[in-house]
Amino acid sequence: ADQPAVVFEDRTLSYQTLHEQSSRIANLLKQKGVGADSPVAVLLDRSERMITSIMGILKAGGAYVPIDPAFPAERIQYILEDCGADFILTESKVAPPVSDAELIDFDHAIAEGAVDSPNADVNAQNLAYIIYTSGTTGRPKGVMIEHRQVHHLVESLQQTIYQSGSQTLRMALLAPFHFDASVKQIFASLLLGQTLYIVPKKTVTNGAALAAYYRRHSIEATDG
Repeated sequence: ADQPAVVFEDRTLSYQTLHEQSSRIANLLKQKGVGADSPVAVLLDRSERMITSIMGILKAGGAYVPIDPAFPAERIQYILEDCGADFILTESKVAPPVSDAELIDFDHAIAEGAVDSPNADVNAQNLAYIIYTSGTTGRPKGVMIEHRQVHHLVESLQQTIYQSGSQTLRMALLAPFHFDASVKQIFASLLLGQTLYIVPKKTVTNGAALAAYYRRHSIEATDG
């Protein structure tokens, strides 16, 4: 329970803390009516909070929709309208989007939600997430992925790459949360009991800084 689950900059979440915080988010969402196939937008800067939010939404039975606050306002509004999210998990430093969806403050959610383990009524065919394409050839399109597809991905990765026995691997996440590439590292890491290092955005784009980051944290697997 005390094993590190997620590391971002100087902050570390243990598996116990991740479980407790994500359960609080899940219970708050369930109280508001989130259930199987309910899309919940996540509008947060790159940090460990994104992971906690993702896990909370999944525990509630919903499907997470990651949105970068740096996106143009029109793109954010389009995604929110297109996916039909009734709720947006966000934080005070992020400018609120123009939307009818209810804003849920991350800090409020992890402080007020019940810590009991939620019971999500979902199955393998229910949605896990919706990630939107870049829209470079037209309007962004939401790619809907079910739980069974995530399960098959992690199972394949476990059999082919992460057969480390009792060894805990340090895995680096380079991809933005709104890219499909992030899914492989997030779920392979957390579902297989590894430690996920979220590489800061400024480090991802600097080769020398990235190499130094890998050495400093003894990174053993990446998505790059």
